Amino acid sequence: MKLETIFEIVRTLNGSIKALFYHNLSINLTIAQRVVWSDDTITNEDKISRMKWINEIQHSVLNIYLDIHNGRIIDDKESLWHDIKLYVKEDKNIIEIVGYAIELSYEKINRLPGSM
Repeated sequence: MKLETIFEIVRTLNGSIKALFYHNLSINLTIAQRVVWSDDTITNEDKISRMKWINEIQHSVLNIYLDIHNGRIIDDKESLWHDIKLYVKEDKNIIEIVGYAIELSYEKINRLPGSM
């Protein structure tokens, strides 16, 4: 499934399920950074770059999660999708691992009874 489609679906979810998606995404982005850090096939310079931009995405995810948790109405799909595209332009090597984190987060909430 295309990442943009996942965000379109997440946008329509109720607050608690949507918050769970972003919580899971934050966890999966942390794991993504650990994968990058422990990958001996990339240079330290590349590791720093990838971790920097994944971290920026994670900040956006956390802000959206907090907005949902605090009852603020936001256009989460547009803001996060915009940020992801912006940060991927900075380091194209992160798209695969960030995409995987998004897909895993979506699959987890998709398995919940009554979530979709």
